[in-house]
Amino acid sequence: MDNLAFACAVCNRNKGTDVAALSVSGDPVSLFHPRRQAWRDHFRFDGPFIRPLTEAGEVTVRVLRMNEPWRVRERMASCP
Repeated sequence: MDNLAFACAVCNRNKGTDVAALSVSGDPVSLFHPRRQAWRDHFRFDGPFIRPLTEAGEVTVRVLRMNEPWRVRERMASCP
């Protein structure tokens, strides 16, 4: 149980074996690590959108495709 982290199947599939990605500036940046980092330090909700607050948040949102239109629609439908 100590080694488990919750992740949806889509995020897990998009992440694959990646542990880092290039930021918009072209520098390698580690993806958000849910066991070592606090979500609120790297992301915030803006309605149904997940907005990155850090470079780690930015690469994670992009790699995991967290704001794909169908995912935004899904969040809109599940939150009043």
